[in-house]
Amino acid sequence: GPDAPVQSPDQQFVRPEGSLFLQGPGDSRAIAMNDVMQLDSQHCWGLSILAALAEKQPSYVESMFDEDENHWYVRYFQGGTASWMTMPKTLPMDSTGGAVGAQSTDVNPAGGRELFVSVFSKFMAVAAGGYDQRGSVSEMAHMLGLTDVSTIVIADHGVSQSAQWVNAAANDPK
Repeated sequence: GPDAPVQSPDQQFVRPEGSLFLQGPGDSRAIAMNDVMQLDSQHCWGLSILAALAEKQPSYVESMFDEDENHWYVRYFQGGTASWMTMPKTLPMDSTGGAVGAQSTDVNPAGGRELFVSVFSKFMAVAAGGYDQRGSVSEMAHMLGLTDVSTIVIADHGVSQSAQWVNAAANDPK
């Protein structure tokens, strides 16, 4: 399966500890908008959709992912037909062991982190050709099988910083 290109020579792919979904402290459910945290990637265009879906349609987010012992699978659509991108269970880490791209805010006190956000970030990097590559909200919406982006963009700017980020990303040029 594909691994996305790393951003710099001091980064490597490692197998992270954690699980795809984790209900963090204060969360009302395992998949929530506040889970999505962009780090150093140019992927606000896709992460904004993931955050909006996590808020409004968490079951859709859960249905986008699958895994086995050695791989993650992310569902996407091409020409209206569903396919699964297969990726090894590795994520890019910098020289200090920090995540690259994006990660969840939820950490398991026993060890590990919620991984769906980082796996989605890797999916975007593979699809776009790197963590430093940009795309558009509409392109990602079509890849995820969404027909109307406006139905998932959160209109209430007071919900959280993430809601403002969703709105800003929807207006961000390619």
